[in-house]
Amino acid sequence: MNKILIFARYPIGEKITEGMAQRIYSIDKEFSEWHRTYIEIGIRIFLKKQHETLENGNIDIFRINLILHFLFLYKIIKGHTHIYIHSVFNYFKLYSFNLSHHNVTLDIHGTVPEETAFEGNQKFAWILGIAEKKLFREVSNLICVSEEMKDYYIEKYPFCANKAFIIKPIYSKNAFSEVHQEKLSALKNELGIRDCDIVFIYSGNTQRWQNVGLTIQTMIKNTTTNHFHILLTGDVKGVEKIMSDLTPNKSFRYIIRSVKPSELSSYYSISHYGYILRDEHILNRVAAPTKLIEYLYYGIIPIVKYERIGDSYRLGYEHISYQNDLSKLLPKKSPKNKEIAITLSTRNSDKNICTICLEKK
Repeated sequence: MNKILIFARYPIGEKITEGMAQRIYSIDKEFSEWHRTYIEIGIRIFLKKQHETLENGNIDIFRINLILHFLFLYKIIKGHTHIYIHSVFNYFKLYSFNLSHHNVTLDIHGTVPEETAFEGNQKFAWILGIAEKKLFREVSNLICVSEEMKDYYIEKYPFCANKAFIIKPIYSKNAFSEVHQEKLSALKNELGIRDCDIVFIYSGNTQRWQNVGLTIQTMIKNTTTNHFHILLTGDVKGVEKIMSDLTPNKSFRYIIRSVKPSELSSYYSISHYGYILRDEHILNRVAAPTKLIEYLYYGIIPIVKYERIGDSYRLGYEHISYQNDLSKLLPKKSPKNKEIAITLSTRNSDKNICTICLEKK
């Protein structure tokens, strides 16, 4: 049996809908015929080595301390030819190891140093940047979520242009499910949505980079009596607080709800326009946000602040600037956007990751 060493926290007891956990879980399924050893490294935690097994011993999970269990880490790295690293976040603690003689696959996930700098931690961003450059020299294979991400890293590190790249976004099954018309009619009746109404949706939370405050301001500014706004969030109280601070007028029709992932398709199906107000930043340019692919699949026309989000832009998706006069929009869907979503989703099956992991360096 082939075996692989994976540096990541195996998603036990985590919400599988969370981005990192969902991706780790999905990639793990591609290695279902392999023996997988997961390593989670702490600096101030895991003073005692933790070990558990899953799938009748096919998965070993270790949680170790970098200093106290350094020798164990050295031996387990030496004992594996194939290594898979989920994000630079899981690599910088391995900086003192030479991985150049291994077949190393890096699942990039995102622009880690830039993301850390964006969050205001400049010193840590500098450390991660140094680690990232060393890793890109040692790595054999690179997994990207978009062509934009691949192009960005080839521009950033020209020396990796000849390495093996795979474009592999991971999308939830909830993004591609159809809903019976009877269920949609019942939902519209429940919400009081009329046939003449134009339905706008926001699906997200209250993190600063999601710009929910600006989203609600834009909704209120452009609303008319035939506009209906759906705000789906895991932070209902947070969104309600922002809404109350902005004091919408009486003609502003809306609901704020938290729904199960399996229910999202119904709300997307009755919506015409969807807010995704991301700032102009490399984090957003190289991303493949599930929210956007869900919008596109259901023919929703995104309302954007920065239009160049992932590969949707280069495929020519239909979108509208949030600065436009949205009060004059018509209730329509975009068949082109659905086609783009299907095109993007098929990239998940272009090449199996196991294949490149077995290729000789």
